[in-house]
Amino acid sequence: MEWVQVESSSLSAVAYDTVHQLLYVKFKEDNTIYLYYDVPVSIYNDLVQATSIGGFYSRNVRDKYRYWRVN
Repeated sequence: MEWVQVESSSLSAVAYDTVHQLLYVKFKEDNTIYLYYDVPVSIYNDLVQATSIGGFYSRNVRDKYRYWRVN
């Protein structure tokens, strides 16, 4: 798994575990990391390619998948 730095006002980086379909999201403000379960690779790909990564995250990831706050 490799972290990808993203251009966003709210997110700083994302990572994806293809074997377990886990999406990691790191926030700029406080470096909080959230882990989202059962996220299809297509959602990850669309997220990193979105014009507005924060907007895509808000509409398509947040509150759509089971999650855990890592730190």
